[in-house]
Amino acid sequence: MTLLEEIKAKCPADVLASHDTQAIATAVSTGRVRVISVLGGIGTVMEALGPTAGAALLDSLTTLATTNSAVKWGMVLINRGDFDFGSVAGRGMIDALVTDKTQASALKAVAEIADPITAQDVRLVCQDYDGNWVV
Repeated sequence: MTLLEEIKAKCPADVLASHDTQAIATAVSTGRVRVISVLGGIGTVMEALGPTAGAALLDSLTTLATTNSAVKWGMVLINRGDFDFGSVAGRGMIDALVTDKTQASALKAVAEIADPITAQDVRLVCQDYDGNWVV
């Protein structure tokens, strides 16, 4: 999705019509995240889920690893602290294996950072070189 498409999708019509670039940037920035590479392991899981829920998930995955080779190798990475919570494969594994969606979201959030846009970003997309509003 382009920034212009994101602006149109996230901004209420009255905010967009106001041409207030800071208000538009604030509206678009709310909840906007970027996924980054974050390597982690057992401690990361327990930090994200809490000690009891984290341990229960790790125990469950360890048991499942005896019959599922994808889980087995994922656990090797977790045990070494090399599981990438931001990679497409890592996030896909979390979605496939963590049945509690709240826990899955918490684990994926480990690799998400705020990705706000600025009023200048809005001006670059919504105004021409003379400052005329083009959206």
